[in-house]
This record gives sequence, C-alpha cells and structure tokens, in this order.
Amino acid sequence: MIRCSNSRERTLVLALVFKLFWVVEVSSDVNLFGIQQASKRSLDVCELSVTKITKGSSIIGCASLCSTHLSCHAFEIEDVDQRCKLLRKWCLNYDDDGQTMRTIFEAPPKHDDWSRLIIIGGKEDTVTNFKSTIEVIDLEDAKVCPSLPSLSQPIFYSGAEILGDKFLSIGGSNDFSIQSAEIQAYDPLYKNWTNFGTLPNPNSHFPTVKLEDHWILTLGGWEADAPSANTYQIFLNGSVSRGPDLPHTGYGIGATAIGKNYVFMVGAFTDNLRNAYILNWEQQTFEEQSPLTLNRRYAQCQPYRDKNNVLKILVVGGTTLSDPSGPTPADIFVWESKTWLPGPSLEDNHYHSRLVKYDGNLFLLGGSFGLSYNFVSMIYKFHSKNESWTIFPLSVPVPLREFAVVTAPREAIEC
Repeated sequence: MIRCSNSRERTLVLALVFKLFWVVEVSSDVNLFGIQQASKRSLDVCELSVTKITKGSSIIGCASLCSTHLSCHAFEIEDVDQRCKLLRKWCLNYDDDGQTMRTIFEAPPKHDDWSRLIIIGGKEDTVTNFKSTIEVIDLEDAKVCPSLPSLSQPIFYSGAEILGDKFLSIGGSNDFSIQSAEIQAYDPLYKNWTNFGTLPNPNSHFPTVKLEDHWILTLGGWEADAPSANTYQIFLNGSVSRGPDLPHTGYGIGATAIGKNYVFMVGAFTDNLRNAYILNWEQQTFEEQSPLTLNRRYAQCQPYRDKNNVLKILVVGGTTLSDPSGPTPADIFVWESKTWLPGPSLEDNHYHSRLVKYDGNLFLLGGSFGLSYNFVSMIYKFHSKNESWTIFPLSVPVPLREFAVVTAPREAIEC
C-alpha cells in the first residue's frame, strides 16, 4: 500500500508492504540517474544511491515485498486531493550471491523503446468467440512470448494502458448486451490480475490516451447503453474523475496523445464520422480541424516523424466505405500546418485492428477485412521515413479483432 501526504511543499511517501526499509527526502537540485545495484547489508550505502535517482522535492520509499525482491517508489503530490504523481518506480532482485540487488523492472522509461505487446481479450475467428486470454509478442525479436494469466472472464471493446508498473484492462464488454465498469490491473511482479478501480458507468468502445505517466484519459464510448461525450481520468491510486466533455457524443473514436498537452481525435462522432479535433489539455478546449476524406469509425492513429523530422499522424482503418472492400487509403495529418495529405493504401480495409508505435515506426495488428468475418492475424509495418507499408515477419498468435493492446518494457514481461 502506498500512502501520500503533502507537508510544507515536500512529499511524504510510505511504502507499507511488509517491512519499511527507507524513507529518504530528495532535494530539488538532485539531477543524477539510476540505481543499478545496492548492498543488502549496507543500507546507508544504498540510501545514498537512492537519493541520486530523481529530481524535484520528493520522498523515495523502499519496502521489502518478499525475501527476494525490493520495491522502490518515488512520488510527488499532484493536487490537493493527494493524488500521487509517479516520478519513478523500480524493482530490485537479489543476485545469486544473496547480497547484491539489481534492477529487474523500472517505469517509466522511454515509451518508444517498448517492444513487448500485451494483447488483451478480443474476438477470435468469429464474432461470438470472446476471449479472456492474454497473448504477448515482441517486436524487436519478432517472436511470440508465453501467454500471461487470463482474465476472470472474456472481454472485448475494452481500453488498455500501462499505469505505474501495472497493465490495466478498462471496461469493455463480456457479451453483446453486457458491459463492464471494472478496471483490472496485471502486476508483472506477482503475475496476477487484481481489481484496480471502477468506472462511473459500464463503458466500452472508447480509446485511452496518456499525457502524463501518473494518469490516463478515456474518451467517449458506449456508456450506459448510449453514445457518450464523457471523458474520465484514471489515477495511480485507482480513483476516477470527470474530464472535459467532448464536442459531440461518439464511440469508436480514434485518438492519440501528442506530447504532454494535446490529444488528437478523429471520426466516430455521432453527427459526423469525418470530424477531427485537437484537445488542448492545459486550456481544456477542443479545436476543430479540417475533416477526414473518408468516414471512419474505429480508426487507428499514431504520431511519427518522417525523413525530414516533420511530425505527422497516421490515420488508418475503420469503416471507411459503404462497401468496405478493396484497398483502404490512409490519411496523414501534418501537425504543424494542420493539413491533411493522402497516405499509402493497404491491400484491404482493416477493421477493429490496433496500431502501435515502436522504434520510430508503426505496426498495425490483426482486425478483420472490412465488415466481413475474415479475421486476420498478420501485422503490417509502416516505415515512417519513406511512409510505406510492408508485411512484418510475425503474426498475432491467433486471428483477432476488437482486442486491446498495451506496449510494455522488455524487463517487465518474460519472453
């Protein structure tokens, strides 16, 4: 259990699991990096190393999780409600000598370097074969990894994101007529799923974005059996609060975070499937952009930089045509000029697929060809420098659509 409180603009963190090892205050002028190892016997030496981990006025708390692991947290207070902002969290494991401890998992590192993909639930082969399984693949090594423990029940149309050191499955449906408000968390240290929190209402068909490492945002969805304009923030302590209302109700929205202040959203709004908006989080305002060239619901979008280092956003897939067969062109949004360019086409219209980013390139996973029941397992790679598609030499373990996906550090998941 982590408890945070604010006192004289300093942060107090208590890591109360089994035995508290240290609580160390870090001064604002600290600007050093990393703890790679520590001595079990000499806590003074390790304490000195801990103070070199992070910036800002904060407290580092380290606690023994079991006989072989040590968990450390660095937090600061986010607001008057004492929500915790995670500066850094890492876990240490004893070497064979039983004395030296080395980092086995740390969050948050640079997200673009995360090559492990955690594929949550979805539908396999047919629209009625709902999944509770958790598949894992690695893009760097192009291989399938061992599956993780399954969820307690099947889930599809859910949201998913990493928050702190846990992987969240948010809401979704477990039947065509049953939605969920549960937020479940997978702990890579204990290798199990636990209840993390609850949405205000059952919700599905929504995207999640992360502007900061200590909270995530859900956008619209099919909430309480109707299209929704609500947004919700989910925090590290499992609390949920209302965000700014969307300009219109919508489900199946495509969305991605741009930096730490902007959210780009396209399609799926109830009144217009070509709408595009940019949310300015600091100002809590939505700015409408030029419309998409095609109607899109369940489109996927991710930012990238081209060969000239220009920031662009790729928009691909979704229900784009009244007869969704044949090639599907992508749309490209140029961030600086706020203009649209035509993108490269895929062989087929990909529906209910997922787009992720790794190593500067984009990867489109699974889905189905249009509205057909032809589910696919192939992965397409979008090469950001020459803006072209190729088939990646790895497939999703089973043909899936309507699944959720989380990118994870290699250190967090065995493969």
